Amino acid sequence: MLNESKLKALPLPAKIVLTTFLLSVGVGFSSALVNLHFQSADAGQPLPGPNETVAEFHGSGHPSQMIKLLTAHEGKAFNGSGSMKSAFTKRRAGGMAKALKNKKAELLEKAEQNFTNDPKGFAAEKAKINSDGYVEKLVLEDLDGERLALLAWIQNGYKKEFYDNSEQQGFPLNGDLLKLAITPRFVNKSEDGKQIFANIHGIIETRCVRCHDEGVGGIASSFPLNSYETFAAYCEEEKSDAKSLDKLALSSHVHLLGFATLYGLTGLCLAFSGYPTWLRGLIAPGALIFQVIEISCWWLARLEAPAGSFFASAIPPLGGIVAMCLLAQIVLSIWDMYESNGRKMIVTIFVLAFIIISIIGIKVIIPFLKEEKGKTIPPQSGGIKSTMTPRITPAEPSHTF
Repeated sequence: MLNESKLKALPLPAKIVLTTFLLSVGVGFSSALVNLHFQSADAGQPLPGPNETVAEFHGSGHPSQMIKLLTAHEGKAFNGSGSMKSAFTKRRAGGMAKALKNKKAELLEKAEQNFTNDPKGFAAEKAKINSDGYVEKLVLEDLDGERLALLAWIQNGYKKEFYDNSEQQGFPLNGDLLKLAITPRFVNKSEDGKQIFANIHGIIETRCVRCHDEGVGGIASSFPLNSYETFAAYCEEEKSDAKSLDKLALSSHVHLLGFATLYGLTGLCLAFSGYPTWLRGLIAPGALIFQVIEISCWWLARLEAPAGSFFASAIPPLGGIVAMCLLAQIVLSIWDMYESNGRKMIVTIFVLAFIIISIIGIKVIIPFLKEEKGKTIPPQSGGIKSTMTPRITPAEPSHTF
C-alpha cells in the first residue's frame, strides 16, 4: 500500500530544483566512473576488475618493477611507471622490415627442403608464406617469445651465470618454455641439440640497451641497463605495491564526507516519497550503508592473504550495489514527484538521455577502449598481475626500451 507522498506536495520550483539536483548527482557519479577508469582500470577495460582491485588495495604479490614493466598492457604510458611491453611488439621493437625479410627467407628455405619432390606442395606453401599477415604473425610470436624468456629468467632468480654465458649458452629453456617461438638469433642449442638456451644478454642488448645506455642521450639514458648489475637492480622484489596508507586515508576522508552528504540527500528524497515503507527503508539508506562497508573493505584489504585479498575482491560488487541504490534513489524519487503530465516529461528526458549515452558509447567510448587496448596485443602469460609503481623514471614518452 502506497503512503502519502510529501514530494508530490512540493511546489513546482522545488520539484525542479530537486529533479535537477538528483540528475546532477547521477551525472557526477558517471564522471567519477570515468575517472576510475583512468586511475585504476587496465587499458581497454571500462572499469577495473577484481584483479586490478586486489592489486590496488591488497597488493599483487610484490613483483619486481621489471616484471611489471614487461607484463603491463602496452597501452599504458611507455615509461618507467607504465609499460615496456611494446619493446617486444611491432610498435617499438624496431627492425621489423629486416625481421620480416629474414623470416620469409627462412620459411622459403625450409619449404624448399620439405617439398623437394612435391612442386604443388611447395607452391601451396610459398603462397601461404607470401599471404598477407602470415610472416608478420610469426615474427610477432618470436618477439613475444623473447619477452617471455626474459620474464622466465627473472622469475627464476635472474642468475648472473646465464647472463654472462649468453653467447655460448644462456638461460636453459625447459618444460613449457621449450614451446616458445623465439627470434632464432637469440636461441642457442647444446651440441647434441637436446637442450635449448635463450640468449638473455642478446635480448636485453637489442630490446633495452639501445635506449637505456649512457651514450645514447635522452631521458632513458639516465637509467642504463647495459650491465648485469644495472639490469638486476630492477629485478629485485619490491615492497607492497598496494595503495599507500596516506593515499588510502585521503580517499577514505573524501569519500566518507563527500558521498555521505550526497547519498544522504538522495536518500532523504526517496524517504519522503509515497512508496511502501519497506521499500523506502531498504533503498533510502542503502547507498550510505554499502558505501561505508565498501570503504571498510579498503582497509580490511590490508590484512594478510587470504583475508586481505577476499576483502579487496569484494570492493567491485559493493561499488556496484552502491551504484544501483543511487540509481534507484534518483529514478524513483523523480518519478514519485510528478503526476501523469510531469511523468511524460520525465520519460522523454530519460529516453533522450539514453539515446545520447548510447551515441557517446558507440561513437566515443567503445572506439577509445579499442584504440587503448590495441589491435595486435598478445595476452599476458604466466598469470602475472601488473599494477604499476613508479621507480625508473617519471616521464619517458618518446624513447624505446
